[in-house]
Amino acid sequence: MDLCLLLYQDEYYNSDTPKKEIMEVAVAKNRNSPTGVCKVLFNPSLGQFRNLIAHDS
Repeated sequence: MDLCLLLYQDEYYNSDTPKKEIMEVAVAKNRNSPTGVCKVLFNPSLGQFRNLIAHDS
């Protein structure tokens, strides 16, 4: 399986960004699935990723 994920957090480069705790995950290479970008919430103190948009159950 070939998979390459790239992570980008604007807060790392720009401390005054309004996008606090938002991480972009880019699927740069994926042999059997599509590529693209999704945004998730990232809590650096816990090393935890969470869905950016909560879905109703």
